[in-house]
Amino acid sequence: MREYQNFLFVLDLKKGIDMFNAIGKLIREVNEKDLPWFNFLGEEMYYPKGQTLRFLDLYTAETREIAISKPFRFAALTDQRMILVGERTIEFFEFIPN
Repeated sequence: MREYQNFLFVLDLKKGIDMFNAIGKLIREVNEKDLPWFNFLGEEMYYPKGQTLRFLDLYTAETREIAISKPFRFAALTDQRMILVGERTIEFFEFIPN
């Protein structure tokens, strides 16, 4: 469970991510099973799906994806860097969000 920009996000490994507003009303569901994690960058939430990161705009519900060429277990994004955590490695890449 995480809070971000006045929304509450609940990760359920069996059904995906539920997004609630400040008064507890369910406003969006991401129906992706077996998500190990999710994170945020600006007004977007991102999560892994295979060798891609899927992005969901929190306000417009628009989605986009970026392919990742290296295997990873976790990814952290900033306004300038992408950090990929592998089985035994941590790699830093330049990243410019769209």
